[in-house]
Amino acid sequence: MSKFSVSSRVAALAFAALLVTACTPGPVKPTVSTAANTPESLIAAAQKATQANERDRLLLQAADILQQKTDDHRARQVLKSVTADQLTPALKDQYLLLSMRSAINLNDVAWAQDLAPSLSPDLYTHYPSDKQPQAALLESKTLALANQQVQAAAILVAANSLFPDDQAHQNRNQIWRWLESASSDALAQEAKRSSSYNMQGWLELAMALHQAGQSLDQQSREIRQWQQNWANHPAATQLPDELALIVSLVQQRPERLVLALPLSGNLADAGKAILEGFVGAFYQDQRHNDHKTRIDVVDTGSGDFMQHYKQIMAKSPDLVIGPLSKASVAELAGQPSLPVPVLALNYLDNPSATTPDNLFQFGLSPDDDVRQIAERLRRDGDKKVLAILPTGDWGDRVLQAFQDSFVQLDGEVLDNSRFAGDDTLKRAVANLLGVTQSRDRAIQVERTIGMDVKFEPRRRQDADAIVMVASPPVARQIKPLLEFYFAGDLPVYATSLVYTGKPNPQRDADLDGVRFTDLPWVLANQNPLRKEVQTTFPSLFGQYDRLFAMGADAYLLSSRLPLLKQVQGSMVDGATGLLTMDDSRRIHRKLDWAIFRNGTPQLLPADQTDTSAPTSDNTNPAQQQPAGEPPEASSANDNTVKEDNDAGNSAGDGTANGTAGQPLPAQKGTTSP
Repeated sequence: MSKFSVSSRVAALAFAALLVTACTPGPVKPTVSTAANTPESLIAAAQKATQANERDRLLLQAADILQQKTDDHRARQVLKSVTADQLTPALKDQYLLLSMRSAINLNDVAWAQDLAPSLSPDLYTHYPSDKQPQAALLESKTLALANQQVQAAAILVAANSLFPDDQAHQNRNQIWRWLESASSDALAQEAKRSSSYNMQGWLELAMALHQAGQSLDQQSREIRQWQQNWANHPAATQLPDELALIVSLVQQRPERLVLALPLSGNLADAGKAILEGFVGAFYQDQRHNDHKTRIDVVDTGSGDFMQHYKQIMAKSPDLVIGPLSKASVAELAGQPSLPVPVLALNYLDNPSATTPDNLFQFGLSPDDDVRQIAERLRRDGDKKVLAILPTGDWGDRVLQAFQDSFVQLDGEVLDNSRFAGDDTLKRAVANLLGVTQSRDRAIQVERTIGMDVKFEPRRRQDADAIVMVASPPVARQIKPLLEFYFAGDLPVYATSLVYTGKPNPQRDADLDGVRFTDLPWVLANQNPLRKEVQTTFPSLFGQYDRLFAMGADAYLLSSRLPLLKQVQGSMVDGATGLLTMDDSRRIHRKLDWAIFRNGTPQLLPADQTDTSAPTSDNTNPAQQQPAGEPPEASSANDNTVKEDNDAGNSAGDGTANGTAGQPLPAQKGTTSP
């Protein structure tokens, strides 16, 4: 046998061992069973290797052993030192397999996005037949991590025949979760491209159910109709668990609901807006479906909540919606048990607090905003950021929530600056960007040498982006100040607080380039109920828009809590976002993204990195030396936030349909909320 043939066999054996390592969770033997083959020795040998192919082989072997030791952080360092585009085809397959595994284990979104262009639809077929199922799973999970859910689903659809029946059903559950979380545009684009019968069936099912606010009855009908149309589809005979439960829940919906809302007192305006949204969604549902549901309303605006709770339980409800205040939610959470399910409309400050099994928490928490800002920053490749936000306990909680999320994604908050009524925005922005320190250093130099020096202030250069938490009046001042202080080239990310909810191109022109999260209800502007609210309550529209949406989703959730609780990873497409539930029964929202252009929000695709320029005129303010004083910025008194209510901005006057404590009859018709 020739020397070349022997080397080829050794390489093949090494590749097979690498594949087993990357595809199985348990420990396996090293690629080459020599005591000297530690990661350190292999890396040292790679540094001495004279041929690139040998160097890469040694590095991949070192990464393999590090993964066996569950040291994915070091494995990532080694893998990123490999020049991937110069690898031979066999080594490239090894590299991708190892990289996908570490990216998944580390939840490294940015790395998964870097890998995604190299992941061809048939990559899993490059590996030995007994390892193809695991390779397909790694590839699909990596694509999903890169926010390419449709492509991730397509891999599992194509590889379906490789899996035994029990695993194939779990794959169907995963396929559905990815498709229901994908955008409508992504589904439509794939439908145009795909020639696969099975994939086309999945896409038609996802598009049929991909409408926010669909009633349980509507979804059940769509599922049954799809089963008839696609009788030969693998998912038609055994639906994904989530869809099978939706069909069964139609017969199990709660028939008596009690709304426990503050219709008097400090939170009355918020309570009334939520009530209007809830009742509006109820009547809209009744127009399309005939079901017996009775709604009672209890005013919890005054007195001790537990006294109201006794009144509520006397009505023998199947489900309680409320309370709204944090203090009342905390009182309920302190009970040893709850006899019927309660959908609280606020969150406990401690996410890990032990609560009764029947307590569910839902609201418009800013935690959802900042978590998705953190994810988008890393997806866009921005690793080091600065943050500007209000002082006070609320600002502290928002900053902590953002830092926790961003650090988990290997990001870093370099510094933050806080503003308040007694602190001008000029000073806050200058301090954030290091301009104040730059000027102070120049003044110190002048004092030291005893003469004037020519000085041009500079901002700090280590930041990739800025995170802004501010109301519209304040944000409209911060953005021009950022440009004046040489940071016009830095992308700015903001929470939904930055937008009033109503287009105002003239006033919001100063926000051009700002990317922000917000409710689909606000940004998509296609919800029939929202159009009705806009017509029925023109004076309230915009000011209480998000609270109407919250009320509408509270009704949507009233029949879907068992779905979110029983089917892990299930989702509800709501007006406030794509709704999911964690193990603590806290409901989270996946929001939409938009960017201000010409003073008007424009939707951004959630599954792509936005490469648009941060400024509308494509100039770089950092390269311009501004003259004179910065633009006037008033104090931030108008950015106060009600500490007690994470449900949304405080609401003003509103009228509830019906008298507090009196039942609202279940009826069909066109009654407005």
